[in-house]
Amino acid sequence: MAQETPFHESRLPVPVQDNTQVTSPGPATSKPESINLTSDIDSPQTPGEQQSETLKAFQGSHTARLATNLQGRSPDLLPSRILQSFRYRPPTAPHAFSNPIRIVSKWRQTDRTKANRFSHWILAKAAIERALLKPDHVKPLQGGAPIQAGSQKSLECYQAASKLISDILLSLIAKYFDAVDPVYPMIHRETFQSEYNHFWALAYPERAAADGSLVALIFVMLAMGTQFVDLPSLEEKEQTAEFYVSASHQALRMFSYLGRPSMRSIQTMVLITYFLMNDNHASDAWAFAGVLQRQAYALGLNRDPSIVTPNALPFEMQQRRKVWQAVFMQDTFLCVIIKLPPTATHTDVRIEDLVETEDASSMYGASDTSFIRSMWTLASVVQRTICTPRSLDRAICQTSAERTRLVAHFHAIYRSLPLPYRTFNKMAICELARRSRRLARQALFLTSNYYHCLMLIHADENEAMTCDISATLEAAHEAVNSFFLFHTIFDGEAGVWFHFQHRAFSEALIIAELVKKRPPGSDMDPIYLSAKTDIVKMVGILQLSSELDIVARTRVDILRKYL
Repeated sequence: MAQETPFHESRLPVPVQDNTQVTSPGPATSKPESINLTSDIDSPQTPGEQQSETLKAFQGSHTARLATNLQGRSPDLLPSRILQSFRYRPPTAPHAFSNPIRIVSKWRQTDRTKANRFSHWILAKAAIERALLKPDHVKPLQGGAPIQAGSQKSLECYQAASKLISDILLSLIAKYFDAVDPVYPMIHRETFQSEYNHFWALAYPERAAADGSLVALIFVMLAMGTQFVDLPSLEEKEQTAEFYVSASHQALRMFSYLGRPSMRSIQTMVLITYFLMNDNHASDAWAFAGVLQRQAYALGLNRDPSIVTPNALPFEMQQRRKVWQAVFMQDTFLCVIIKLPPTATHTDVRIEDLVETEDASSMYGASDTSFIRSMWTLASVVQRTICTPRSLDRAICQTSAERTRLVAHFHAIYRSLPLPYRTFNKMAICELARRSRRLARQALFLTSNYYHCLMLIHADENEAMTCDISATLEAAHEAVNSFFLFHTIFDGEAGVWFHFQHRAFSEALIIAELVKKRPPGSDMDPIYLSAKTDIVKMVGILQLSSELDIVARTRVDILRKYL
C-alpha cells in the first residue's frame, strides 16, 4: 500500500515577549519570517509615553511614517492598538508617499484599477481617519504647510480615501462570500452585512469602542478574501493577507477571547485555522484548532440548543448548529489528512434538527442546509471509522467482510445525497456551475471528501486482507478528478485550499504507487491508462505554481519519479 506524505511542517511564529517593544522591521527588501499571532499589547502607559515609544519602535517603516500623526492621541482606540501590537513588514515596492495626505492625493489621481494593485494602502485606513479627522491639524512629515482637519481639502481627501478603501474592503468581503462561504456556510450573510454597515456608520469614538470579536471577524474575512483575489505580486498578496489575520488575532486578544467565548470568536477561530492551513502553516493550524475546540465546548456548541438554550430564538439555535457543524467538519477532515486523533467527539446535536430555510441557490433539493447535512452525515461516519483507527496506526477494517459492510454504508450515504451532489461527471458539473456556482463548489468539495475516504478504505490492508487495487484506483480517480474539475471551473481556487490540494496530491501518489506495482502485461489495461493520465494531469497543474511555491515544486519532483 502506498504511504501518504505527512503534512508539511511549516515554520512557527516568532514570539514577542510580554512588556517589550516590537523591534524595527528592518530593510524593506526582507520577507517576514512568519505570521505573528503571539505578540502582546503594550503595557499601560500614559498616552504620550506610549505613542512616543511605539513610534521609536516603528521608526523607518512605512507604517511608522503613517503612525507619526497619531502622537498625542488616546492609545485606547482599537485601530491604533491593533496596528501597534503586531509585527508587519511592508511590501518591497518603493514608496514615495510618506504622508497620509499625499497618499490620499495619489489615490484621487490614480484610476481605481491601478489603485487596487496597491492593496497594502488599506493598512493606512486607521491612521488616515485619525490624522484627517481627529487632530486639530496635520503636520506633513517632509515639510509644507499644515492642512487644517476641518478644511475643505482635508474633507475631500478623506472622502476620496474612504470611498476607495470602502470599495476594496467590500470587494474582499464579497470574495469571501463567493469563494469561502459556499463550502463553510456558518455566517448568516444578511446579519453580518447589517452589523458590518452599522460598524462603519458609527461615529469614530463609538467605533473605536466596538465589540472586538466583530472587528476580529471582519479582519479574518478580509484575510480569507485576499487569498482568493488576483494581485500582481504573490509576495504582496501574502503580506496583505497576513496583515489582516494578524490584526484579527490581536482584536481577539483585546476581546479576551480565551475567557469570553462567543459565536463570533468561534467563527473567527474557524476561519483563522483555515487561513493558516492555506498559508502553509499546518502545525500552527493544528495547535490553534485545539484551542478552538476547547472554546466550542466551553460555549456549549456541542450540546443540543433546545437543552442548553431553551429560550433562544429558532434562528439562534440554527446558527449554533451551523457553527458546531463547521467546527466538527474542520476537525474531522483535518484529522483525515494528518492522521491525528479527532477532538470533536462529544456531542448530542442532531442532524435532523437542522431546519431547512429558504435559499435562493436551492436547486433540485440541493441547498446550504442539505450540504451541511450531507457533510455532517459523512463526517460522523468518517470520524468513527477512519480517523480514530488511523490515529492509532490501526487498520480501518479487520476483515474483508467488515470492509464490504463499511463500503456499503458509504454507498448508502452517497445515494442519500441530493441529486446535484451525486450526478457527477464533467458535463453535469459544468452545467451545475452555469446554473449555480455556489452549488458546484459544494458538489466538488463533497465529492472530493467522499471518494478520498472511500479510497482509504479500499487501500487499507493488514494480515487478513490486501489492498483492493481496482476499487482503490476507481475511487482515487473520482477524487482527483473533482480537483481537476475544480481547477478548470474555478481557475486558481483549488490551489488555495490546502485540504483540497493536499488530498489530490495524496490520491495522485497512491495512484502512482499502484501503477508502479501493476502486474506484468497490464500496461494497456484501461484502468492503468486512466491512472497514468491522472498523474500527468496532476503534475501539469502543480507545475503552474511550482516556480513560486516550494511545496508544489517538491510535489512535482516526487510525482515525476513515477512517470
